[in-house]
Amino acid sequence: MTIVETTVTLSISGKSRSLEELEAQIGQVLQAAGRQLLAQACRQVELELLEAEEPAVRRSKRRGRHLLTRFGWIRLERWHTWEPKGGYSYPLDEALGLGRHQHASPWILQQAVALATRLPYRQATYLLGTFVEDAIDHRTLYRWVQQTG
Repeated sequence: MTIVETTVTLSISGKSRSLEELEAQIGQVLQAAGRQLLAQACRQVELELLEAEEPAVRRSKRRGRHLLTRFGWIRLERWHTWEPKGGYSYPLDEALGLGRHQHASPWILQQAVALATRLPYRQATYLLGTFVEDAIDHRTLYRWVQQTG
C-alpha cells in the first residue's frame, strides 16, 4: 500500500475573525490540500503502472492535462507512451478511466447532470461553480450533460 501525504497549515491573526471568514479560510486550505493529494496520488499510480510495463513500451514525453475535480482545477503531468502492438497511449488516463478529451472528473460530471436535470443550465452552472469555488461556463456544463447522455 502506498501512502500519499500533505500538510495543512492555517494562519490565524490576532484580530477577531467571524465564523464565516474562518470557514472560508479553512475551505480554501482544504481544497488546496485536496488538489495536492490528488496530484500526488495520480503520480504514484502512474509510477506503479510504468514500473509494471513491458520492456518494449517506450516513454515518449510528458504531457499535461487540466482536470476539474471536486477540489478545483488540477494539472496532471503524465507520460505519453508508445508500444509496438497498440501505438501511442496515456497509461494514467486509461487507469483513471478518463476519456480522450475529458476535462472533468466523474464526480463533477455526475453533479453537472444531477443539477442540469433539475435547474436551468445557468443556475446549475453557478451552483456547481460554488461547489468547486471556480467559475464554469454554462456551455461547458451543457456539453458535459449532452456527452453523458
